[in-house]
Amino acid sequence: MSISEYNRMQDPKISLKERFSILEKYLPKIRCTSYTRAVFITLKEIYGFNDISRYNFMEISEKMKEFNKAGMYDMIILKSVGLRRF
Repeated sequence: MSISEYNRMQDPKISLKERFSILEKYLPKIRCTSYTRAVFITLKEIYGFNDISRYNFMEISEKMKEFNKAGMYDMIILKSVGLRRF
């Protein structure tokens, strides 16, 4: 990924659709890396999605916004160890 593409992906002024289109080009190349593996584990275990694609990235983004509140990290840690106090 070029520096220009990376910077565009990080720019909140650019639409999520456009930013995802940049990422989408690289998903086949990065899907099996250890860094991306951690993302996919989180995607499944925390947000309930098996994959990310052009068909669900908006839904994933909305789910992430829902989770982004005070106590989020505590909730995720409790869930990851099997406690259901949330």
